[in-house]
Amino acid sequence: MNNTELTGFHKECINRSVPFITYKTPGSETFYTIISEDVHIVNDKAIFDDGNGFLISPFDINNHSYWLNADHIIEGTTIDKAIYDKVIKAKAPYPKEAITLPKGTLKESYIKQVDDITSKIKEGIADKVVLSRVVEIEFSEHKAPELFIQLASNFNHAFTYILSTPQTGIWIGASPELLFSAEPSSNDSIFIKTTALAGTRKSGSTGSWGVKEIKEQEWVSLYISNKLHRNGCKSITKSDAYTSKAGNVEHIRNDFTAIADKRDAYMIISELHPTPAVCGWPDDKSLDIINSTENHKRSLYTGYLGPVNMNHKTELFVNLRCMQISGERAVLYVGGGLTADSVAEDEWMETTNKSLTLLSEIEKLQNLAH
Repeated sequence: MNNTELTGFHKECINRSVPFITYKTPGSETFYTIISEDVHIVNDKAIFDDGNGFLISPFDINNHSYWLNADHIIEGTTIDKAIYDKVIKAKAPYPKEAITLPKGTLKESYIKQVDDITSKIKEGIADKVVLSRVVEIEFSEHKAPELFIQLASNFNHAFTYILSTPQTGIWIGASPELLFSAEPSSNDSIFIKTTALAGTRKSGSTGSWGVKEIKEQEWVSLYISNKLHRNGCKSITKSDAYTSKAGNVEHIRNDFTAIADKRDAYMIISELHPTPAVCGWPDDKSLDIINSTENHKRSLYTGYLGPVNMNHKTELFVNLRCMQISGERAVLYVGGGLTADSVAEDEWMETTNKSLTLLSEIEKLQNLAH
């Protein structure tokens, strides 16, 4: 497959700040690109009623979501000349907003944060807290389109995307975690899927999962099950727990399915997010600890994003294994769940292994450039 035309189009859009998203869903071989005439700040509920486009919601539920209306849709890697002329040639460049990237997290600071949080957990303030950190690297935004194609090729099991808007800057990700998908079932019902994903170890590890990881997964699985029942879902099923590979690491996973009233889609999503896999347990206590501990804003990291009402289907993914790029600099966001059994050095290594999903691909790309 020749992707030169698509990456060239991406570069033109980035140079002119044209809002776009290109994505590939897990198991699919098809790229979809949505180009929007503008980026809208939205109420998610209204979108699920009659929207057709791409939704981007941050981790912080008090911050607004972004919506890219499907004004132009490209399927595959060939760019229609009429779309190219209308989107690129006929428009003046969009005004860019200043994007300030957070600074990288020092190991000493992270170790102290882990120790402080585990002390609070042992005091009974919370059972689990997901702490994130920032990895800072040199990386040019002009290389972002090639990196996306590489991720999409090498991580077919993940939701891979490249997003660029004046408001968010450039983001790239390869997420292993489905938050919510929905497609018509019958009458006013929808068939929904979601995933409980937690516990982390290096890919290819042998032997049984540890007590800490199993406990993390049980919290997430119970949380999701409770939310589905509480929102009136019917015919709920849960798969047995299994090991799911995600780049350089693997997780414990359960898959859920259910039938729901389509009018409840937004409520179910808002109840699910943020799950204990990205926030902690209980969610209100863990969120308070996150906000008082982390020195950076998560922004879109551990939020959710995906196509809405595209081809009669909605698929939203937790924004994990992602990076944000501005100019010649980029930051990767990585995190891990802390419990009373957490060891600071082990948690540092876990987040390091998670960062390798993107860092190893960046290294391959840079080696090819020499």
